[in-house]
Amino acid sequence: MSEEQVKTIYRIITLRTFIADRYLQFKSTTSVRSFPKFWVKREIECWRFIPQDTYAYVFGLCLNQSSCPIKLPFMGESHFLHCFYKQVRSLQSFARRFPDIQKYFDDLQKKREEYLEEEREKNSAEATEEIIEISN
Repeated sequence: MSEEQVKTIYRIITLRTFIADRYLQFKSTTSVRSFPKFWVKREIECWRFIPQDTYAYVFGLCLNQSSCPIKLPFMGESHFLHCFYKQVRSLQSFARRFPDIQKYFDDLQKKREEYLEEEREKNSAEATEEIIEISN
């Protein structure tokens, strides 16, 4: 038996912001409450924006699929994968590199853990330097 390879569906949309013209999105699902029975949730398809890796692992935001926004946050356009009109190849190469978006988010979580570990080491080194300076 061969395992089915999970493929993510991507799209490049045109949004004219002060940062870029094109943004990359992936297809996902979200749960919403339906009318008239508001206590019943149902799944609908939606398109989510993909965070840039430095934004995601440094700030710890958008580290999984469900936390990615459906709409671009005001003044946060630069934190998501984008390009200008003639530079669409960079977004297309991302889609080829990550046919399954979950692999990208797994990489982000690893980078986040490494970043936090580096920060802890740096802070502990600074604290020991201060202790040594105070004792001298």
